[in-house]
Amino acid sequence: MAKKKKNKKVVNKEVELKTSTEVLKSVKTPNLGWVNRARQFLREVKVELKKVTWPSKRELIGSTIVVIVFVFIVAAYLGLIDFIYTAIIGKLLG
Repeated sequence: MAKKKKNKKVVNKEVELKTSTEVLKSVKTPNLGWVNRARQFLREVKVELKKVTWPSKRELIGSTIVVIVFVFIVAAYLGLIDFIYTAIIGKLLG
């Protein structure tokens, strides 16, 4: 006897992503005055800042040097392209 194949339906469950604003709106908080809300916000900021891993002085200096060198390279490239285009357009219109 031939066996019947069962059709397996794959159900794609879409994950509903919420923005932080929507999450905060969904949380029921008592109606606080603006001063208390500001205090609560600052307390939450303090907690989040404790989770941050700050770069060391050496890492900060190294990253800054990389950015400055990159800016000079891009500036030189754009200056060269500008010079070439100016020369070409000058000859065409000249």
